[in-house]
Amino acid sequence: MRKAATFFLLGFVSALPGAETLTSGDAFVGFDSGTSTWILGTKVVEQRLQLEEGRFRLVSLRNRITGTDFVAAAGSDEFRFIFAGSERDGRTGGYALRDYRISRLPVPRSSPGIEPGLTLLIELEHPQFLLSLHYDVYASTPRTPLGMIRKWCRVTNHMRRFMLDREKRYGTYFYRLDGWVQAPCWAANHDHPAGQPHLQQYRHYLQLLREVKEANPGMGIQGCNSGGEWCNWDKLELVENNQTSDGGGPDDVYYLSYFWSVAKLMEWGAGSNGLPSAPDDPAIERLRRDILMRRYLKQEGVIGRYMRVYHPRAEGAPTPHTYLQVANAERTKAAIFQDAAPKGPAVVYPARLNPDTTYRVSFRFAKETQAATGAELMRKGIRFPPGPANEMALLNLENAPGRGMDRTPPSAPAGLTKKLETWGGRSGVALRWSPSRDNVIVAEYQVLRDGKPADHVAAGEFYFDAGAGLNSRYEVVAIDGDGNRSAPGGEKAAKRFKSP
Repeated sequence: MRKAATFFLLGFVSALPGAETLTSGDAFVGFDSGTSTWILGTKVVEQRLQLEEGRFRLVSLRNRITGTDFVAAAGSDEFRFIFAGSERDGRTGGYALRDYRISRLPVPRSSPGIEPGLTLLIELEHPQFLLSLHYDVYASTPRTPLGMIRKWCRVTNHMRRFMLDREKRYGTYFYRLDGWVQAPCWAANHDHPAGQPHLQQYRHYLQLLREVKEANPGMGIQGCNSGGEWCNWDKLELVENNQTSDGGGPDDVYYLSYFWSVAKLMEWGAGSNGLPSAPDDPAIERLRRDILMRRYLKQEGVIGRYMRVYHPRAEGAPTPHTYLQVANAERTKAAIFQDAAPKGPAVVYPARLNPDTTYRVSFRFAKETQAATGAELMRKGIRFPPGPANEMALLNLENAPGRGMDRTPPSAPAGLTKKLETWGGRSGVALRWSPSRDNVIVAEYQVLRDGKPADHVAAGEFYFDAGAGLNSRYEVVAIDGDGNRSAPGGEKAAKRFKSP
């Protein structure tokens, strides 16, 4: 708690019981915590500011000699500015007092002997920004017999600063955004004011994403539908991928693919309800395999910017949205996703295959295979065998990871180096290496420390071993989608380096 300064103003200042006050000559600044009122001025002018019920207003601006008050009884705006495309002022509301400070200004070197000025800083917190109001109050002097009040304000975008600071601190990273801050409504009973009460908030959110992406082109952003409720083109333009649903209903990729960029909806995978939290949970490996399959489909052009999406007819499907078909631009490769296991036989009739192209049909889990032309498959359909809900029909994709068709190991990682670095305030060993090559896909890298498994790297050629030292010996092994392992890649000479 700040220590209040006792002062006497020779009758110039109205009483502020229990207020914190400071004077310099005839200049004064005070704060009454009981009414959240600030008072500042000189022997000539007095200004009162108040924060009440989230609104900040100029209560009075009075000539103390004539008694004239230049503010209407209802108060007036003390500030006005444009933020995220909309005009803001004190009466728009939503403000909370974060902090305030009253202090003395140093005497200018060019004017020795005069009374030092006083400064008042008021920080108001808003859900979207921080507003800093600055007031400098100078006592009357022979050169300025009326004294002077100088004021200005500064607006800080909370989230923009937060995200940019984290980017600077941790380096390029992937940022996930979730929650109803993105959405027009989050309540099932829609108990919000009529219209679009969050429209301006949404526009600010989009501007925030664009500014951060432009400042950090390498940064990744993942969005979420806030429980499967919402997404749109404006947002998809800025994110790398968007989670479609937490499993809250039929608002899944099948229907969303009619409207939005399905490549960004499918690249990451399905909803996150029930994701594993323990490192040894078997669900971790299942999640790895699902993500690897999407990486493979992206590599083959079946998922990507020029992919094709179809909603094939099906017989025996448990729901109308069980099967979704994706294909490369030439329609020579395709995959048919299944999201629920049928109770009996299910036949899916693929759409828009090349009639004369021969397709080798296989499955992600089942062993059945067949070869037929596109015309035959579209006429007779593809029978999905009994199996897991996430079965997938693969057309000309028989080398998909996990099917056991690949017998060739990847090349060994080359150029492994280790350096002592600091990331996020933690010291450790940073490993870097050149990528391995595989005839199908490199699924992951296994990091060995002193000959024993230490960790896995699913993508990229970097690993940070927090808390480790340069005395450890490291090797990296490349593993393909069918578990074939490369020879270990050893390290080069160690160097010491501290990251910025």
